[in-house]
Amino acid sequence: MEFRKETRVFDAIFKFITLDIYSAEFIKLTPIVRLQNICQLGSISQVYPCATHTRFAHSLGVCHLSKLLYKSAMCAAKKLGLPEEGSEEYDYWLVVVSIAALAHDCGHLAFSHVAEPMVLSEHGHEEWTYKILYSHFFDEFFESAAKKLNRSTETFRRDVSLVALGKDKYLQFVPNAESCVMGEICAQMIASDQVGADRMDYLLRDAYHTGLPFGNFDYHQLIECIQVTLHDGKPCLAIDENGVVAVDSLLVGRIQMYQRLYQYSKCRAFNYHARQVIAYYYKVNQITDSLEKYVATTDAHIHIEIQKAIDDPSHPQHENAKAYRGLSRRKSVMKVDLDTNLTDITQLQKKYNLTKKELYFEEINFKNRDLTCPVITPGGKIIMHDFAKQLTYIPHRSKWVVVDPKHQDLLQVDVEPKKT
Repeated sequence: MEFRKETRVFDAIFKFITLDIYSAEFIKLTPIVRLQNICQLGSISQVYPCATHTRFAHSLGVCHLSKLLYKSAMCAAKKLGLPEEGSEEYDYWLVVVSIAALAHDCGHLAFSHVAEPMVLSEHGHEEWTYKILYSHFFDEFFESAAKKLNRSTETFRRDVSLVALGKDKYLQFVPNAESCVMGEICAQMIASDQVGADRMDYLLRDAYHTGLPFGNFDYHQLIECIQVTLHDGKPCLAIDENGVVAVDSLLVGRIQMYQRLYQYSKCRAFNYHARQVIAYYYKVNQITDSLEKYVATTDAHIHIEIQKAIDDPSHPQHENAKAYRGLSRRKSVMKVDLDTNLTDITQLQKKYNLTKKELYFEEINFKNRDLTCPVITPGGKIIMHDFAKQLTYIPHRSKWVVVDPKHQDLLQVDVEPKKT
C-alpha cells in the first residue's frame, strides 16, 4: 500500500477537514467505506427527515476534533516528559489518534444503535470494532503504515485499537494488555464523557441535521481550554477554569438532546418497529456468524427487507414494516413512572387479555457517567470539579410501555404516561 499525499474533504459542520497521508488511504478500506451506508441516527429520519447523516461523516468529524484536541492538549507535554511537538513520537501519536477516530465506530450494526440490545452481546458494537480492527480487512494497511512510521505492525495496531476502544473496553478483549500512558491519554481525547471528540461531534452534528438548537456549544473554547496535566501522579486531561462554562453547556445540551431526540417517544416508536425487522434479518441470514457478512450488511439491506415485508402479507415482519413506513398505525410509546415494574405490566396483560406484542415493557438503564474532571485554577492548582452539581436533572434510567394503539385508551386509567 502506498501513502501518496494528504487530502481535504468538505464537511457541513467543520468545513474543510484535512486528512494526512495515512487517513487518506484508511478511509478507502471496506469497513470504513461501509459507514457511508449506515445512518448515524438509525430510524430517527422518520421523525426528523433531514437527519440522514452517516457514521462516516461522524467519524470524519471525530477525527478532525481529535486532532485539534491533541495539538491543544499536548502544549504542556515537555514538562511532563511526554512527546513534544516536532518529535517523531509526537507525530506518531497524532497519526494513531486520527486513525483511531476514523475507526472507532466501524463495528456498528445497520441502523446504528437501534437493534443493538437484541442482536449483539453485552459488549455491544465495540466487540465488533475490535474484531474488525484485528481482521484481514486492515492487515495491509497496518503493515505498510507501521513500516513507514518505524513501528512494528503489532505495536501500531495495538495503539490504534486501544485509543479507538478506550482503555476499559480494550481490556475486556485483551485483559493482560500492558499499560500505555500516551494511549490512555489519547483514548480520553476521543471518548471522555466531558471532553471527548466523539460526544462533541455527535451533539453538534445531530443538532445541525435535525434542526434542534440544544446540541450547540462553544467547542472552540472547550478545546482551547483542555491540556494534559499531572493528577495523582499520572498524566490526564484537565480543563482550564475558563472552559468550565463550555463543558456545562455541552452536558446540558446532551441532556436536552436525549429528551427531545434520542429518547423522544415518537422516535422510540419508529425504533421499536425497525428493531424487530433488523433483529429478524440478522437472525434469518446469520449475519453475526461471519465477519464478512457483518461488514457487508448496511442500512440498504434493511430497507430492502422492509419493502419485501410490506409486499408480502405472509412475511413475519409484515406489520412492523408497514408501521415503520406509516402504512398502518405504529405502536404508542409511553414513558411511565420509575416504580413501575414488570409485574405491573403482567397484571395489565392479564386484566385486558393482551399479548406481549400488544403490550410491551422496556427499561432503559443509562451508563453511570463519572462527571468529575480535573480543573486547573488561575493559580495553577488542580481541583476535582463535579459537573453533575451544575445540572438540575441527570437521567440515569427510564421506563416505557409500548402498546398497540387500539388498546391505548384502556391503559390510560392504569398507566399514567409522563410527558417527554
